[in-house]
Amino acid sequence: MGCNGTPGDPGGVVSIDRQDLERLLAASTVVEEREVMTGPVRVIERDSDSALFVQESTDDGVLVLRAVPSLEEALRFLDLRLTQYERMWDGCGCRIDYFSATF
Repeated sequence: MGCNGTPGDPGGVVSIDRQDLERLLAASTVVEEREVMTGPVRVIERDSDSALFVQESTDDGVLVLRAVPSLEEALRFLDLRLTQYERMWDGCGCRIDYFSATF
């Protein structure tokens, strides 16, 4: 996978190129997808091994892939990210650290 980093461990956050993202999506099930200011935020389950990821884009268009340990954690991350975007929309002046291992 053409990434910067290692998404193998839960909490691993990497950038991924568009071609590798398309391959991952073709071999996976999108469990949840929400549209935000920077594009879709997806919870993805890879079909071959049931590994779970959250995929999103930065405000600069960098594709980010985050390994998550469980569906519950993935959905919790999605809810937290949506809350962050709502705050940004309301003008909080905050910024998202897309590569933070914690959420």
